[in-house]
Amino acid sequence: LVAGTSMFEEPRKSRRVNIDQVEVTQAAKQGIHVRADVISITNSTVSYIGPSTESPHAFSTGIMAVGNACAIAGNAVFGGNPVGNGEIIGIALYKSVGCRVENNTVTFNKWFEYGRNYGIWTRPEAGGMPLVSNNFVSGAHYAFGPAGAFKGNLGADLSCGLFANRVAPPDKRFDLVENNGILSTSSAMPGDATCPDDPELAINR
Repeated sequence: LVAGTSMFEEPRKSRRVNIDQVEVTQAAKQGIHVRADVISITNSTVSYIGPSTESPHAFSTGIMAVGNACAIAGNAVFGGNPVGNGEIIGIALYKSVGCRVENNTVTFNKWFEYGRNYGIWTRPEAGGMPLVSNNFVSGAHYAFGPAGAFKGNLGADLSCGLFANRVAPPDKRFDLVENNGILSTSSAMPGDATCPDDPELAINR
């Protein structure tokens, strides 16, 4: 586990990492960042990550996992601040063969003039198909994306839509059952809730 702005480099990747009931707040760029063969991140809370001055357009990520055979479950991510036209991601998962992301809550508390917010971002590699189920995302431009098997998820107060508009092969995203998204109809959060997307820009981000 490396909290804050640091991370494991691939040559030093751990075999197995278990994180449970960890609380992280006000880290500069990332709350929890794990690279391992087997990953478990459960029952943890990450809040108010960023802004980082590492780059002019820095991203902020609550939980980021790179690996396979993983479980990311029962966590809560709240708030976050990018820099410039950087983006905020509540939970990000890469590689993800044999992974599940379930029963997590991601809540953003304001809209930003530039960039986008993503609730749960899953990007499998080499045939991976994570199961993303029973999660709740609020106040994001996009709740989920771009690839995986999605079941029983709810997105509320969304600016753009339930799934990110990214180009992906048809066999990389499955909308199983009971996934629902509700677009924002009020100004309950500070900022402009208008969807900021340029489709071509989104595809190439």
